[in-house]
Amino acid sequence: MTERSHLKTVLNRINEQMEIAEEMFEKSQTVNEIDESDYIKTQEDLEEMHNELDILLRSATPEQREELNRKQQQIRQLQNHMILKR
Repeated sequence: MTERSHLKTVLNRINEQMEIAEEMFEKSQTVNEIDESDYIKTQEDLEEMHNELDILLRSATPEQREELNRKQQQIRQLQNHMILKR
């Protein structure tokens, strides 16, 4: 079972990273000159977060799994937007 405090810490960190990624995506849509390496790094960070959630899912309770699965889906959606709308 994943500890609640650890889960909350991880989810808060992921939310912060997702906000950064969303800002990067929005910026890439409005500005032609964006640092490609930053954009790629942001995509890599999203993938790392998704993988971290996979690890947490193994020891999560059913309620925690539901929350973690929703967060993974949000990450995947953001990744898809960053890939398709670039």
